[in-house]
Amino acid sequence: MKCPPAFALPLLVASGLMSFGEATGLGQEAGGQAASPSPLDKAEVRIPYSELKKLWDEAHAAKTPVPPEPLPEGLLLAALFRADLSSGKVGVEAEFKVESFAGKWERIPLMGAGLTVASVDPPDTRLTVVEDNLLFVAPQTGPATIKVKFAETPLPGAGGAPFLRLITLPSAVGSLELRGLPEGRAVLMGDGSAASGQVQEGVMKLSLPARGGPVTLSLTDAALLPKEEAPPPPPPPLTPSEWALQNEVLVYEGEGELCYRALINASALNGSAVEAVLLLPPNARSVKVTGDDLVDSRPARTANGLTELRLKWKTRDIMERQLTVSYALQQMPMAAEWALRAPSLEKEDQVKSLFMFVLSPGVEFAGVGLQGPIPAHKLPRWVIAETKAPEFGTVTAASAVTLQSRVLPRLETAVGVITRSDYVTKLVGDGAVLTTGTVEIEHDEALRWSVALPEKSNLLKCSVDGAPVKPIVRENGVVEVPLPYTGTSSKTVKSQVAFSYTETKEKLHAVEGQTSLELPLTPLFIQEVLWSVEIPDTYQISGVGEGIEHAAPATDGGSGNNAHTVRLVRKLCRNERPQAQLFYQKSGLLQ
Repeated sequence: MKCPPAFALPLLVASGLMSFGEATGLGQEAGGQAASPSPLDKAEVRIPYSELKKLWDEAHAAKTPVPPEPLPEGLLLAALFRADLSSGKVGVEAEFKVESFAGKWERIPLMGAGLTVASVDPPDTRLTVVEDNLLFVAPQTGPATIKVKFAETPLPGAGGAPFLRLITLPSAVGSLELRGLPEGRAVLMGDGSAASGQVQEGVMKLSLPARGGPVTLSLTDAALLPKEEAPPPPPPPLTPSEWALQNEVLVYEGEGELCYRALINASALNGSAVEAVLLLPPNARSVKVTGDDLVDSRPARTANGLTELRLKWKTRDIMERQLTVSYALQQMPMAAEWALRAPSLEKEDQVKSLFMFVLSPGVEFAGVGLQGPIPAHKLPRWVIAETKAPEFGTVTAASAVTLQSRVLPRLETAVGVITRSDYVTKLVGDGAVLTTGTVEIEHDEALRWSVALPEKSNLLKCSVDGAPVKPIVRENGVVEVPLPYTGTSSKTVKSQVAFSYTETKEKLHAVEGQTSLELPLTPLFIQEVLWSVEIPDTYQISGVGEGIEHAAPATDGGSGNNAHTVRLVRKLCRNERPQAQLFYQKSGLLQ
């Protein structure tokens, strides 16, 4: 049996192909020693296939050689060109820095072929041309420097033809030096732009792009190049300004606050007129600032509660500025004073303010220098665009003024007026009385009409504008009839109330007598009360007591034109109960 290599014995044992004893014996034979019996000769070791494959791969990997990494190709590290025009011809030299890594012959590209090579240093340097490129044949590993001198070419005339054409290849360092440029001549690039580079001691040095590419240079008259304008001188440093303010301040009441809108004309007395700091009243809120050329406005609270408004403009040296500032200050309703506050400066004597405030009906103001009422058209035009108020008060001050305000008492007007009141009372012989009334009431808001019926009377019916209602009962026979309002705030409406009630009087005497009649009492003003009283046909009215007048007979053919009917009238009364002492007698007694 051929003995396997020693390194394979563990694999054979692990795979189960060979027992441990057999492997041991073979190992001894391989070493030249006799095998000795062992109790483990017939022992077996079993492992998973994945572990076996791992051991197998490791064993073979140790025998597989690793190929060496390929060496990089030779590189062009730097390409330095020099052109000399001092002799009237163009002489070009180039210096190339290269490095080879292969340790064998290889070709390293240097530049595009085109110029004629005159000499090379070192002399044994091998140059060749392949596919329009000039190449260096490197014989060994390591860096090398090659210097190439090209044949001179005539310098073109004034026609603007190129005097130098190069094709550079990619290299980390690339430059071109130009010497001996003709006086009054400038160098142009291939795209027609002027060459820009450092010029020291008559030598212009141009940087070449690292990615390489064509380089074309020509000469032109320097006077034909556009002259570069000198940069403008830097502006002088900013200096702080001192300001003066003239304020036009509109003030009107809001909900629990006074609203301000100030048109500010700021004049810079010195400095750069770029920054300013205005002082707003303490606890100013809802601050807004607008203005031309304004780039920044920042309100900031000071330690003493004032609000600093820091302004910054874009353009300097504009000495007259105009801006609009709006803000609000807390104001309790019905306050006895109005403390008006305008934007200010640290120097109070440099601030002048015209306060314009809306005059509210029923509020009276007092203060030093107060003027008004002033119509809106006499104030600045911008005020009319802000509010439609017709009248204003004005006062001038520096930045603060306090006015006293007083709410004037108002006279209460009638909530309703009875424009017409018609009553018909019918009296029968047993003393029963039925009164029917129709009342027209003018009112400009919803109203509860209060009416007190005669004593011991009973309401039968009641309606408002033809719709039945149930009046509210109050004390002492007073009832309230609700009258709805269906108009607008500027319109007066009329409501018609119709009602009837009964009462009991003394029985009429057989021959003659008198009785007292009365109408309901209402606190509303009544323009006219028309009252028609009827008694039975068997009686006739002989007279009416004082305090009420006879009305003209009815013209519509109705009642009031016979002996047992009388028409009465009571005009312009308020909170009165119309009454009548009625005298009657049996009909036919005087015949």
